[in-house]
Amino acid sequence: MRYGIALELSIVHNRAFSQRSDDDSPAGIVGQRRKVRDPRRRKLKRHHLMKSPEHPKGGKRGKRKRPSAAQLHSQSTFGNTSYGWDDRTEEERRTWDVAAKEERTSSKGRTHRLSGKEYYMKINGTRAFIGLPPLPLPTKHSRPKPNPVGPLRIIKVPSGIALLLSVPSDPAEHTKVLGSPPQNPGRRFCADFRYLGLLPARKGNEVNITEQYVKKFGNPPPGSRVFIRTQQQVDGQQDLPVQTDALVPGQRKRRRATKAG
Repeated sequence: MRYGIALELSIVHNRAFSQRSDDDSPAGIVGQRRKVRDPRRRKLKRHHLMKSPEHPKGGKRGKRKRPSAAQLHSQSTFGNTSYGWDDRTEEERRTWDVAAKEERTSSKGRTHRLSGKEYYMKINGTRAFIGLPPLPLPTKHSRPKPNPVGPLRIIKVPSGIALLLSVPSDPAEHTKVLGSPPQNPGRRFCADFRYLGLLPARKGNEVNITEQYVKKFGNPPPGSRVFIRTQQQVDGQQDLPVQTDALVPGQRKRRRATKAG
């Protein structure tokens, strides 16, 4: 028992010694004690910061980009198409299930089959985006013919400029037109496309899309590059988009170089 009592006394003594203030600590011990840093002085990364009086702008989570009108339109059509599946009869849903077995989709390099609901939403979601009514039953596989839309041509006219697409033959009845905001002339690749509307009727071998483009982006500045995509749609089936681009005639305004220092 003597050893046990001595051990308990030493533990109590060590605890009391560790709770002493710096002034009561013996010489040589204060320098060995670890200083506790104030957590409020710790440097935080920007993505850890939220809105506060000290950081009014907050971090990456402080602000969220508002969805565009096209994104809201796509989300609403997707939701309405999902509700339409519940309105189908059981016999109609079984028909979609059978038709979906012949359809496959690829995602991240993997191919998998579609369910009846997924196939229904794929077909009717595409139709709803351009304002067409849903199909109660799947149609036969009517793939679009090769897209005949050719290169883009931008010319000067008395009112400004005109954007003309070469269309030597009639495309599908419903052909979507997507355009990019004006880009730098040296740009060779673009992934920023917005829906402009359906392809207008052709006059001769060309189609004028000036009104659609200017309504969306305004008049493109001289020397800029414009990218256009077209995509055919037949009974909800879409082909691969065809892309073309052209330079706006005129001299591009160069930015003034800022003086260093």
